[in-house]
Amino acid sequence: MREYIDILRKEYVVPIPINKTFSILLFSYLTFCGAMIKIYVPFTPVPFTLQNFVLFISIYYLGSKEVGISQLLYILLGFIGAPVFAVGLSGIAIFIGPTAGYLIGFVVSGFLMAFFYNKIKRKNYFNRFLTFWGGALLILLFGTLHLAFIYGLGLKKAFIIGFLPFLIPDTFKALVAALFYKIIK
Repeated sequence: MREYIDILRKEYVVPIPINKTFSILLFSYLTFCGAMIKIYVPFTPVPFTLQNFVLFISIYYLGSKEVGISQLLYILLGFIGAPVFAVGLSGIAIFIGPTAGYLIGFVVSGFLMAFFYNKIKRKNYFNRFLTFWGGALLILLFGTLHLAFIYGLGLKKAFIIGFLPFLIPDTFKALVAALFYKIIK
């Protein structure tokens, strides 16, 4: 009986490459989960989701390269046919769907947010918020440009339906994600 108790008390340390791989897969999956929580509104073809909130939280756990890989993996899964996107598209259609610019923005923004976050010496609330808010604005910029040029809406209309409606919710997500630092640590 004592042998079994000793086995339960042992601590097993997962090697760093396995740990990073698991974290990349986890945040790719959590991005999918964030896409499933969606709210459609009548004035925009893009739903409100929690994907960028998951992206913000991933910055606490992953480096810039790993954040980019997790988002690329998420997009790759949708590209090969897995129904992981908020709008429900998969395959090649994702690159012409209304959310394609936002998806590309996840990769670019995630990489840049993690890069700059790791360079910040004082990781106080305000600096974390600015990092996340800047990332959110970059995602919205990519999404808006895609709507303007691929959908032919023009910059003004794309800004009205692809940027403005998301500004307040994304600011709120950045504010909340910046609070998570204390919980996570």
